[in-house]
Amino acid sequence: MDATYLSEHAHRLLATARTHGLQLHAQLGQALTPSPAPPRPSSPSGVNLDIAPNRTLPGMSAFEEMVGGLISYALIGSLVGLVISLMIIAAGRWFGNPYASSVGRTGIFSSLIAGLLLGAGPQLVIWMYNIGREF
Repeated sequence: MDATYLSEHAHRLLATARTHGLQLHAQLGQALTPSPAPPRPSSPSGVNLDIAPNRTLPGMSAFEEMVGGLISYALIGSLVGLVISLMIIAAGRWFGNPYASSVGRTGIFSSLIAGLLLGAGPQLVIWMYNIGREF
């Protein structure tokens, strides 16, 4: 094989790759273009239900206060768990017990995650509720 044949073959391959690359790019552009959302199907009976949370129910304010109180207790429990875990780590290191230090680290991690979820919980539930309403 001589160099001229290889050069011509390489040029043909490059031209083919460019052509197919442009076609592939156009196909990808069409595939990635967002299509409009399909219309929501109506129910077979023709009745569409739109159920939304109702904050005017009797006892709703008392229920909200009760849930807020439970969250406060859970946060206090998480803080107590954090302090106890720190004490376990300190005692484990003092007595040279690596298992106690490991348990203490797990307790710290669990307490911090509990605090994170308690703080973000209401917003996470609302976020998921809004996602569910889109279906």
